[in-house]
Amino acid sequence: METTEEDHEFTQAFQFLKDSEFFETHEEQGSESASLSSLSYSFSSKAKTDLIIAQAKANHFIVVNQATQKNNPLNGFIKQVLWNYGNIVPDYLLGRYTCALFLRISQHLLTPQYIYDRVKAIGKQFRLRILVCLIDVEDFELALKEVTKLCVFSEFTLIVTRNEKEAARYLETYFALENKPTDVLRERTEQDYISKVESALTSIPSINKTDAMQLIANFKTVHALVNADVKELSKCPGIGPTKVQRLKEALQMPFRKK
Repeated sequence: METTEEDHEFTQAFQFLKDSEFFETHEEQGSESASLSSLSYSFSSKAKTDLIIAQAKANHFIVVNQATQKNNPLNGFIKQVLWNYGNIVPDYLLGRYTCALFLRISQHLLTPQYIYDRVKAIGKQFRLRILVCLIDVEDFELALKEVTKLCVFSEFTLIVTRNEKEAARYLETYFALENKPTDVLRERTEQDYISKVESALTSIPSINKTDAMQLIANFKTVHALVNADVKELSKCPGIGPTKVQRLKEALQMPFRKK
């Protein structure tokens, strides 16, 4: 059969697959070379798991440890994002840099060594390592204190929950924030003049937003507010002697020199 230019380009494009460990060539008996139509690609269960993990790291879905979490009711509450089972080290793979372990306090009371072994298996493999701890017993204080100490020394972020639904929300949130910039976590500061003045005034102890807006409404400008005397400040509703004193101290304080 004549080989066209398109066939040649196709063969070149997929030539890299021949060097992979999952490539197998099936040749007919007596044939010196296999044609393009006689090639097949065999993917083992390991390859399937590798593919699942790769897709999870690309933030396509959460990977759930099939060996440790297959019967966990928590999985049924993961509804905001896709998830799939896989052969992974952590209990939950939440992206390229984030993983999570899951622990019930009742389980820890029965087998305290379990979580130590699981944490050790994770090591430093991920940038963000989370331990989701479910409180499902009444007397949990001592056990939780022990788990907290483990997280501190192992550099795990501890999340304490009361039920599986709440735990699932945390997993979904961390998954969703995996590739988000830190700006989404920062408090947004308004850039208009009034908001800036309000922010400055509320930084003074005992001055709340209502007080700040009242002062802005009365004095109109920062210059007028700074130059107001005690009597003028006291005329503002809600501004008593203590607040007047703290305002005067803050507004008359000299600037720091570097």
